[in-house]
Amino acid sequence: MNDRAGGTVPMADRPSALRRLWAGFVGRVAGLADKETKVSTRGFTVERAEVVERLEAIGAHFAWGYNRAVRCASLPELTEALSLRPAADVGFEYEGAAMGLAIADFMTPGQHFFDAYIAGAASHHDYMSWVGLGWFIARMPVSPMRTLARHRSLNKWLAFDGYGFHEGYFRWRQSIVGRRRPRGLDADAARIFDQGLGRSLWFVRGAEPVAVAAAIGTFEEDRRADLWAGVGLAATYAGSTDPEALRILRDRAGAHFPALAQGIVFAAEARRKAANPVPHAELACAELLGMSLTSAADIAIACIPAGEESIGAYQRWRFAIQQQCGALPRARRDFN
Repeated sequence: MNDRAGGTVPMADRPSALRRLWAGFVGRVAGLADKETKVSTRGFTVERAEVVERLEAIGAHFAWGYNRAVRCASLPELTEALSLRPAADVGFEYEGAAMGLAIADFMTPGQHFFDAYIAGAASHHDYMSWVGLGWFIARMPVSPMRTLARHRSLNKWLAFDGYGFHEGYFRWRQSIVGRRRPRGLDADAARIFDQGLGRSLWFVRGAEPVAVAAAIGTFEEDRRADLWAGVGLAATYAGSTDPEALRILRDRAGAHFPALAQGIVFAAEARRKAANPVPHAELACAELLGMSLTSAADIAIACIPAGEESIGAYQRWRFAIQQQCGALPRARRDFN
């Protein structure tokens, strides 16, 4: 088998029969059934057949990456498989793989595949991979802050976004209808959690701007901006809408437009860094910000707090983007 550089996997990296047996056991115990990402299984409200198809395709990509990783006995074999996948939606597969590796590490004494993955193969998909770690945090009996303390990256705080998405996706009746957040999150972590919860709203409410806005309207006012940020991220990265729906989304965001825009900017940078821009992401940047995906991604980079990695720095990054997007000329926001 070839590695990513085109050579053969060194003998030292080839797993023993015992490791393969254990990896197979972990996969059987912790695998994700395909039906778990079906709209009907989740009970989401999705009116358009094409949106059902898109949302289920995203779920299938995530499940593919997760199931491949949770059964992982050799990291080079996993990264080789990921490198051969179609680029457009491979970010969801990297996200799923991050969750799977973290769970496999948790269940395998002495294994640290996630660390090597995030530092190497997933370095261009690190936004999505940190989100995937948040799914692990949601599923396993671990301390989020202790888990993240092991890593050095400003982007690691996206794990709380992944935590929020997981809760909205799998427990939407409690987290969206019941507006429940996990106990023990400090103020910053709770806001990032809500960004992820907002992303899940795009799925739970079938990418319908009016339904998404109505759901956000049931939350306390101080949670709405973060939810809108997540909606902007999902609408841009995942897609499943058209120009008119995007304009409705912008109008419904109202005073929370800067937060919506921040999510768009995050999604643009994630796709640019991964070198997998897609038409629906370009469309969202044009319709909602009046600029190209590249220009939107430039805002994200320009606002990064230099040399800081704290959760407070991550929040300042978000707010700096929101401030810059809130100052966009009115003509750009009304771009048609």
